[in-house]
Amino acid sequence: MKHSTIILLLLLTCGIGFSQTIVPANYLKKPLKEIDSIKSRAYLYDSSIIPSNHAFLFLPSISNIEYFEKASTQFLQNNVISYNDSLSNITMYSELAADFIGPVRVSAGITLAYPKSDTNTVEQKKINREKFIQRFTTGGGAVVFNFALPIFSYDSPIFGTAMSFTPRFSIDPPSFGVTNGSFAHNTAIGTDLQAELRGIKGIFRFFGNTRLSYVAGNSTFYNALELKEGSRKGFWLNNYNIGVNIKDVFTISYTKYWGSDNIKDKLSGYLSFTVSPNF
Repeated sequence: MKHSTIILLLLLTCGIGFSQTIVPANYLKKPLKEIDSIKSRAYLYDSSIIPSNHAFLFLPSISNIEYFEKASTQFLQNNVISYNDSLSNITMYSELAADFIGPVRVSAGITLAYPKSDTNTVEQKKINREKFIQRFTTGGGAVVFNFALPIFSYDSPIFGTAMSFTPRFSIDPPSFGVTNGSFAHNTAIGTDLQAELRGIKGIFRFFGNTRLSYVAGNSTFYNALELKEGSRKGFWLNNYNIGVNIKDVFTISYTKYWGSDNIKDKLSGYLSFTVSPNF
């Protein structure tokens, strides 16, 4: 517990330079730059430009495709750090780079887990499995490719909501908690619905997010989750996330998962700390 706490503090203080949704992650499309005054309220989003006289947009990234032609590639935008108290386990998702292909936002990230060490072989296998599950729920896998197509967005001076189609592909090498020497991979097809309430000065944003997704993977992926015979198939993995963001830099949130019968006993809630340096 002592070592895990030290690691957590180091990540929070030094991880800014290292710079997730996971989502996973929260998946909120936060304002990146205020274009106009607070009175006229025009914001530049990852997915669209929403002027004050056009609060609701359908397929916003398609209707504002000219923004993506001018936007530069983004690096090291998000960190998500989660802590599992029962395992003294810390997991961090880091979005390494994000770009735009037409109306779709594409990002690549990695997920790292820092469990307590144990010399007992049986206990170590259990820790590896829990590490794999926490890495999967936090970021999707060790190496993650996220895609996002905004479906609609609504914006007002103090309230905003948006819905996006958000598929994801993840890979886990054998050394990342997969014990049979094969790569594990999974694909998640999902949608995200977000809502936020923001202060007039833009210091605090209170948000909520719900993600519904269907996940399917290879046999190694199902083995790592220790799914029983007859349950080694695709499953629904859903979650809700609530929290507060401070100055578009620090976020504290709580995430709770639920899903299909073959996976629900593997899931739990966790607390996340997100650092977005906004380079």
